[in-house]
Amino acid sequence: MFNAKWDPETNGILLVSKEGDMNGTVRPVFFEELDLLKFNDLGFSYPKVEEPILWAVGRFYYYKGDKIAKVEKGGFFDDINIKVYRNNISFQPTNVKRMVEKNEDKIHFYSHDSIDFIREVADKYKNDVDIFVASFSGGKDSVALADLLKRSLSSDDFIFIFADTWLESQFTYDYIEEFVKENSNFTFISAKFDEDQIKMWEKLGPPSRINRWCHTVYKTAPIRKKIKELLNTDTPKVLLFDGIRSEESNRRSKYDSVQSGTKGMLQINVSPILNWTAYEVFLYIFKRELKINKMYRYGFSRVGCIVCPYSSKWAEYLSSKLFSEKTEPYVSHLKKYAHRGGIKDVEKYVSDGGWKSRSGGLYLENGGNKTNFSRKDDDFEIITSTRNEDFLEWIKTIGKFVKNKNGGELLFEGNIFPILEKKMKNGFKYEIKGIGNNYILQNLLKKIGYKSSYCAKCKACESVCPTGALRITEGVKVSSEKCIHCKSCLNYVEKGCWVAKSISYVGTGSVKNMNTKGMSRYQTFGLREEWMPLFFEGDDWLIEGPSNHLGNIQIESMKNWLKDAEFWDGKPTKIGSLFCELKDSTDEFMWCVIWNNLAEKENSPLINWYVLDINPGIYSRSDLVEAASQHRNKTIPGGAIPNRTDKNAISSLIQLFKMSPIGNELNQGKEFTDGKIKLYEKGSSQNVPDIAIVYSIYRYSEKKGRKGLVLEEMLKNKEVSPTTLFSLDFDELKSALVKASSKYSNLIEIEFSGNLDNIKLKEDISSFEIIKYYVDEKKSEIN
Repeated sequence: MFNAKWDPETNGILLVSKEGDMNGTVRPVFFEELDLLKFNDLGFSYPKVEEPILWAVGRFYYYKGDKIAKVEKGGFFDDINIKVYRNNISFQPTNVKRMVEKNEDKIHFYSHDSIDFIREVADKYKNDVDIFVASFSGGKDSVALADLLKRSLSSDDFIFIFADTWLESQFTYDYIEEFVKENSNFTFISAKFDEDQIKMWEKLGPPSRINRWCHTVYKTAPIRKKIKELLNTDTPKVLLFDGIRSEESNRRSKYDSVQSGTKGMLQINVSPILNWTAYEVFLYIFKRELKINKMYRYGFSRVGCIVCPYSSKWAEYLSSKLFSEKTEPYVSHLKKYAHRGGIKDVEKYVSDGGWKSRSGGLYLENGGNKTNFSRKDDDFEIITSTRNEDFLEWIKTIGKFVKNKNGGELLFEGNIFPILEKKMKNGFKYEIKGIGNNYILQNLLKKIGYKSSYCAKCKACESVCPTGALRITEGVKVSSEKCIHCKSCLNYVEKGCWVAKSISYVGTGSVKNMNTKGMSRYQTFGLREEWMPLFFEGDDWLIEGPSNHLGNIQIESMKNWLKDAEFWDGKPTKIGSLFCELKDSTDEFMWCVIWNNLAEKENSPLINWYVLDINPGIYSRSDLVEAASQHRNKTIPGGAIPNRTDKNAISSLIQLFKMSPIGNELNQGKEFTDGKIKLYEKGSSQNVPDIAIVYSIYRYSEKKGRKGLVLEEMLKNKEVSPTTLFSLDFDELKSALVKASSKYSNLIEIEFSGNLDNIKLKEDISSFEIIKYYVDEKKSEIN
């Protein structure tokens, strides 16, 4: 609301309507913090009193408006460095009484503005909700909010609720206890998840700025559950007063003071101090003589979990000094995580916050993929690698389901889909019959597959159920009578499950590091079918002009694609020259050759990664960007934060799918739309020319250095082969080889009988000669 200037008279701050002296969050500094930093050893003296001694803006310390010192570095393992600008000063505490007097009118203005707002909102919604709730964390914002509410409403009008995350400091627990005693005429309840955080870290991996599962599991879900229990209803209508302030983040700066439908369908969030600054909060606290959490007296700028992906190095330094016994198990967990990722300097990695960018389950002890999805004709198949039997219970959330001895039948949008359940050695296989191209249903089924495979009983999805149909105890129970098929439990988080989002990752195996050169060399363009006639006609495409309609960036992209496909290297290669003879930009075999050659790791790291690491399934652009970031640098556990390189690479990949037969005809990236979201399906290629299978087998054999192969090796090994190139399973590959050997018996022989699955290629024929054979055959057909 107001800006602030330094006030040398009071050693405090003065609110002003004009431009202020400081940018950034301002907080008071007390003697406890100065003792911790050993300011008395730096030539400073100060009294040990209740009032502030200095003021801090970021990492800088000020006395009467003069910059005194700066604290640098810090972390769980790193000590701090103090840079002193002025020394040998005897500090006098802030004259709080006088500072408050000088700001009296402005404090009155913004505080009464909030009080009026609270009363207006309460009057407006009192008949529309079941309960008024005030969120209370023990932090300065919730302290100010609590006082405003006490001045605005009666003790019978609202309750306080505290979300105990298991990772609060002892200072916070002490403060909460004292607050409850001093406000015994108000109802105060605590909400707490069943298991402490370290156990959930072991199940879900450490939370990160991308996978912030902790907030849902330890705050939102327990609060909603507690309110439901308190009111004895599954559908409470709640108005929640919170202490959110827009100054705290760019995201919060876009909030409205009243938000309907937040954090659940039946909740209204009200933020009375949304536009207050930190110094306005402290001035209000000083004015009202409110007690504050001791964490602020030791230098913390915020109150919350003492190990948090959003904590600064400064906060981590303070936590390590003040609460080392409590932080130790979590820091040890982070060190183990870094060890598994091959990090050499583990302590530096933890201190630098490398773990805070974790985006998937790579290098987690229990990370990985537990569910596989595939399409077979009109059927959709889900294979889970766990013994969890909840799939057929979760299926009730998307439609009416009737169970039978084979599985059951699902009624979805007026159609009946039989579901076959088969128990396997290490999990289950579910076949959903007749699903066809119903991509909406496929996506819902994928989320159910994730939930049934990964569920760790975190109860996050239970908290978003608006009717109480979902109950999670030892297992999952969905009430068919209560469920309205709103799918909130499936759509509240990516993949439908926090655990799946946190510990799974797209693809498996190890591929060449996808550095900037390898990933973004295509300038966001994909190789286009419409470009190939230009290539066939000569060198005019290399020069920007009216003859080719290509810009310089497109020309550079086309060069790189054709070079990586082994079609061009300053001039057409032997392979490129052969296809120039046909001059057919739609030739499916040519596009299979391009796809095969691009997939070699020495050619296109982007395509090599997609072919080997992305399992058949349906993905959004963001799924692929996240997967690319995980594999761009495998020395970073969990992958790096997605950056422009990742986004540009995926743009090139998607353009390749859209602008060439590789996407639709070969089914390696078929685009479709689910609502407003574009999705891409990587599935089995049913239209691969027989000669393309032969070419791919020959390329594979040349890498192996032998002409005798076994079918099973191409299924087991994550290498470029017909299996990975065209997403073929055992039966599909076997069938394709039988057809190919029947048509091209002069090129390939197979022996499939009993346990034999041998493949024999001609010793004197190379993969290049397969192309030549095909081109000669096509030319003879034309002639």
